[in-house]
Amino acid sequence: MMGNRTRILVIGAGIVAILAIAGLFWIYLSRPTTLVLAVDSSTDDLALLTAVGEQLDRERASVRLRVRQAADADAVRAALESKQADLAVMRSDRNIPLDARTVAVMRNNVLVLIARGGTRVQGPSDLAGKRIGLVGNDVDEAQLSAVLSQYNVPSTWTTVAIERDRISAALGGLDVVAVAGPMTGKLVADTVAAFGSGNRGATILPIDQADALAQRNRAYEAIEIPAGMFGGNPAKPGESTKAVGFAQYLLAHSQAGEQVVTDFTRRLFSARRKLANEFPALSNIAAPNTAKDASVPPHPGAAAYFNDAERSFFDRYGDWVYILAMVASVLGSIAAALSNYLGTAGLRRRGLARGLGNLLKRARAAKDNGTLARIEAEADKILARSMVLIEQGKLPGDALASFSLSFDLVRRAVAERRAALAQRDTKEAETNSG
Repeated sequence: MMGNRTRILVIGAGIVAILAIAGLFWIYLSRPTTLVLAVDSSTDDLALLTAVGEQLDRERASVRLRVRQAADADAVRAALESKQADLAVMRSDRNIPLDARTVAVMRNNVLVLIARGGTRVQGPSDLAGKRIGLVGNDVDEAQLSAVLSQYNVPSTWTTVAIERDRISAALGGLDVVAVAGPMTGKLVADTVAAFGSGNRGATILPIDQADALAQRNRAYEAIEIPAGMFGGNPAKPGESTKAVGFAQYLLAHSQAGEQVVTDFTRRLFSARRKLANEFPALSNIAAPNTAKDASVPPHPGAAAYFNDAERSFFDRYGDWVYILAMVASVLGSIAAALSNYLGTAGLRRRGLARGLGNLLKRARAAKDNGTLARIEAEADKILARSMVLIEQGKLPGDALASFSLSFDLVRRAVAERRAALAQRDTKEAETNSG
């Protein structure tokens, strides 16, 4: 009875150990991963990505987002390079780190140069010595320098920053206004509208060398503004016009985990749909160029999502499942071996005990000394057998102590029976002699 109980306890302990390992493995896999994202605090991206992070928290997503505000674009770059941030938002025309990989395009921007209708400014080549107003956070002197250098315009031009809500008031002292943002965005449309309507309204300056500029500098691309894109009467622009575009990237460090980035990308585009009514600018988020020759390579995790190449559970954790199965197999084998050992040892122990019990009965009923001698010989064999089994580890060490009493009882029974037979023989001899 004790042997069966021990066997059950050993098997139960093995099952508990296997379940405990499986439980720890599941807890490890299901714990949320938090990605740190660096973003310039002066841009609209801060509010958008903070909203995405809050959405992931509400959903208790497997991947979370902690937005870290940076003072400027240089601080954003430094955070990504030093791995203090896993993700960052940077413009394509910034000095993007070599180990950065694209996750998504926050928005595709267009650089629009606007002059008042009727002026002599007809294109970028006419901007030498001019005062140029810069509207918004997505346009700066570096972009203007790239465009005007393409036309060999001397750097005699100057710039003035214009607040978004003071565009109309600032136009009086300016020759041209530069604005950048999504082509369908409110900022560009408001800037064009600030010039008024009619023939004296806004004139969109064509950047007809945009293709050549894009060839020389892959941070930019040549795009076309369709006729009438910004409305008005007459339409603005009056005909399709060449312009320069650039992207606002959501980047990840190249060493960010592939599966984590895949999960985040999926969650990002899901949040984009859910939050679009409250944050319309989220609809500008788009897939990046996932080709291998892209100017900024895609992160493998993001590429897997966009190319429908996400790995299944067994693709991701197959090695772990295999290891867990191996551990379970080893534990099962150990439990089985212990159970088998304890069960076999119990059988041996009970078999030896039964043998001694039978010898005891035979000793007490023996009819002659020859039988008693054979019983003694068999008892000695059992004793020798038990000692060998104990030395081989096939019987527990306490077995010999428990057998000692049985051995003593057998020897005592043999001695008593031998004395009884001797007394019987003496009486028979006396009777026969009388």
